[in-house]
Amino acid sequence: MLAHPSPKQWSLARRASCSPAGLASVCASLSIIPVVFATAMHAIDGNVVFYGLAVLHACIIWSCFFWHARHALDGDIVTLHGHTLVIESARGPYTRTRRIDARWAVLLVAQTGARTRLSLRVAGETLELGRFATQSHRLLFLAEFQQVARCEMNALAH
Repeated sequence: MLAHPSPKQWSLARRASCSPAGLASVCASLSIIPVVFATAMHAIDGNVVFYGLAVLHACIIWSCFFWHARHALDGDIVTLHGHTLVIESARGPYTRTRRIDARWAVLLVAQTGARTRLSLRVAGETLELGRFATQSHRLLFLAEFQQVARCEMNALAH
């Protein structure tokens, strides 16, 4: 057995369907359309009220974008290095890092309908893992984690 095994790392984070730059370009185009309409109305009859509505519309669109972007990186990064399990949880602007002795941790699997929930129980505390990951990603993590745990147990037995 190696004295310092290489760490194994899993990312259980959100999977975005488009990049932040792509979403920003969509928001920009949705903001430009009312400005073009307001400019046309101003050219037709000199009405400037539509500019205020266009700015209000753009503010609403961009506030929704920033609200969504605030949670775009939510998730957990689980790193197993020897007997130390490091869990980095990101929820909005807050990040929390926990270091756990993996020998004392129990991975719990709960099936609720079609959804599999993973949680880690250690010292009376339960931590939910993969809350923002897809179902298939959680199951892949579970299979890999159980395989690594079995290899560790076999190495300790020999």
